[in-house]
Amino acid sequence: MTLLQPCDQLQFRKSEGGFTFVENLIAMAIVVLFFGALFAVNSQGLYLLNSGREAVVASVCLRDRVEQLRNCTWAQLTDSTYLRTGVLNSSPTGASTLGTLTETITINSYPVAVNPPISVVRSNGVANVVSTNAAIASGALVRVDDTLTWTAGPGGRARKQATSTLMAKYP
Repeated sequence: MTLLQPCDQLQFRKSEGGFTFVENLIAMAIVVLFFGALFAVNSQGLYLLNSGREAVVASVCLRDRVEQLRNCTWAQLTDSTYLRTGVLNSSPTGASTLGTLTETITINSYPVAVNPPISVVRSNGVANVVSTNAAIASGALVRVDDTLTWTAGPGGRARKQATSTLMAKYP
């Protein structure tokens, strides 16, 4: 059995190594890149969730507005003044979550469209008649188009969702 001399112990300890400053900087850079990527993925996920929520709210708004139009009589449905004052006098349910919302209702005869159609636009809380056509009331079938346009955040991107339905004159 040999005993180590004090010099051998010193030499042995000199060969023990630790991490250098450069290695620590590289490790920190890798950790920073990992958390940066994690943050970017999380931000994109939240962006997609917000976009999906807006799409669902817009679908509900369109469905509610179409139901409101289905409850109208034929004379009301084909009257642009009634559409402005009786239908578009209030925003659709949940519209406040969509930000700056513009809603356009267009009613035209079907299957042969006439020019101009009945068109009413609600923007900034005010409904205005864009065009009207009394001849549409004499038909028996109309196509109703309802379009929602809003500016979504973040980034202020323009979004649009629309629906179309046919409504018949009930004798």
